[in-house]
This record gives sequence, C-alpha cells and structure tokens, in this order.
Amino acid sequence: MFQMTSNGRMETSVAIRGNRSVRNAARRNLRQSGVILLETLVGVAVISTTVLAALVALSTASVASQQVQDDTRGAVVAVSQIELIRTLPFVATPGTYTSVTPPAGYAVSNTTAAYPGGNANIQNVTVTVTFGGDVVQEQTIVKINR
Repeated sequence: MFQMTSNGRMETSVAIRGNRSVRNAARRNLRQSGVILLETLVGVAVISTTVLAALVALSTASVASQQVQDDTRGAVVAVSQIELIRTLPFVATPGTYTSVTPPAGYAVSNTTAAYPGGNANIQNVTVTVTFGGDVVQEQTIVKINR
C-alpha cells in the first residue's frame, strides 16, 4: 500500500498481520539464533576445560620433575658420603664419620651401629640425606676394620 505523507513523500507499508509464513520465518530465525548461542557456549566450555586440563598436567609434571631432581641430588650426596666413609679409618661404635659438604638446602648425617653377631670390627653405617627436613635418601653399608 502506498500512502502520501504530510511533507509530500510517498511511503509504503506492508501489513503482515495475517501472513503466517513471515511470522513462522521470524520464529525460526529466533530459534536458530538461540541454538547458535548455545552451540557457542558449549564450544567455549569444551575449550576452557581442555585448556584447564593442560595447565593442571603441566603443573603436575613440573612438581614431579622437581621432586625427581631433589631425589637424584640426594642420591649423589649419599653415594659421595659412602665413598668418603670407605676411605676413612674405622671409628668405634657408637660413632660418626666425617661428613661431605652437601649442596644448599641438603643435610647429611651418618650413624654407626653394631653388626649383628657381636664382632666389634664390623659395623653397619647408615647415611641419611635430608632436604628441607624430609629424608630423600637413606642407605646402609657394612664397614669392616681391616
């Protein structure tokens, strides 16, 4: 329909009140935009979960790597202490041997104990390495007075 306005222009107006196909198309578009929004939200949630899982895995791997590194250093310190004890003269039980100088944060100690069987020339020597107060390595060797 064409109508003349007060300023002399001609305008068109379309009455779609009774046109069901236009209303149905509008509803479909509205439903479709809701589905697209839902799909987008699900996609963002999936990607966020994946990124979070990757960050947790990376953090866990980093902590595990540090723990393995601490344990390895502790084992090296323990082996160094055992090698030093083997070169030192026999110390009567109970007693301790001279300790190696451990890396920063580590502590090393050793104790002697009588060997089962009562022979005073044989002893168990236990070397303990700690890091931050936690035992990271403990080894026992037998030392013989020769």
